[in-house]
Amino acid sequence: MLQIAVCDPNDEKLFYPTDKILLIKHNDHFFALGSFCGYDFTNLATGALLGEKLVCPTCLSAYDIKNGIVDNGPSMRNLTSFNIAVRDE
Repeated sequence: MLQIAVCDPNDEKLFYPTDKILLIKHNDHFFALGSFCGYDFTNLATGALLGEKLVCPTCLSAYDIKNGIVDNGPSMRNLTSFNIAVRDE
């Protein structure tokens, strides 16, 4: 699991603290999700990846890494999921 920052499309030197995405490799498949819990805004890069579930370290909400849908916990907001294309490694 790797967290990356996304720059402003109009100014590549401008970053916002909330513009972060988690890139996850699981069973040779890649997934990209929003990086902050929908319940308490905890940075999910500090959470645990348990199989196909990403677990928030503070509220224990569990998200499906395939689509960002909350599977368990107090969060009622799904994570944003992004399409991934792997090119030449």
